[in-house]
Amino acid sequence: MRFLSSFPILHLCTFLHVILFYLYFFLSFLLSLFYISPFPFILFISACAVISSLSISDCLSLIPGLQLKLRM
Repeated sequence: MRFLSSFPILHLCTFLHVILFYLYFFLSFLLSLFYISPFPFILFISACAVISSLSISDCLSLIPGLQLKLRM
């Protein structure tokens, strides 16, 4: 159990945050090309707000037992 450190998980969470951000950006850009409506822009702004409100510690707290290991 000592081989599982929080360092690779921290990189994984950061990577997932970046991937989600660009995925939402790309999808909202595609929607704005094909549909002339304010909905894609609202979707993009809300997605940016959700992703920026999530921090790395929130992402790490989703993994059970990891915070207990970090406190030790």
